[in-house]
Amino acid sequence: MAEQRKVEEAELVIFQFPLYWFSVPAIMKGWIDRVLTQGFAFSLQKMYNNGIFKDKKAMLSFTTGATQTMFRPDGINGDINITLWPLQNGTLHFCGFQKGQETDR
Repeated sequence: MAEQRKVEEAELVIFQFPLYWFSVPAIMKGWIDRVLTQGFAFSLQKMYNNGIFKDKKAMLSFTTGATQTMFRPDGINGDINITLWPLQNGTLHFCGFQKGQETDR
């Protein structure tokens, strides 16, 4: 698959999206489901720190439609790092992508 070849060749993968309902838009979720498949992006033996993409970096670049203060730990929406945890850890780091810094505030 062409998209999988692009991920294989990349050193850095940037995910650019608007945050919809505290998650990625449906089209990006579909891309993740079709591209980051078992056997390509992870296996039961190769995940997290031993993941297939352990030598690659991923970056999230997104908009929220909210003020910065709304995604602080004491904000109405809560800490943005908690909001992003399923994507950062459960998807990207699960496939081995290197863990990065917390979100700038």
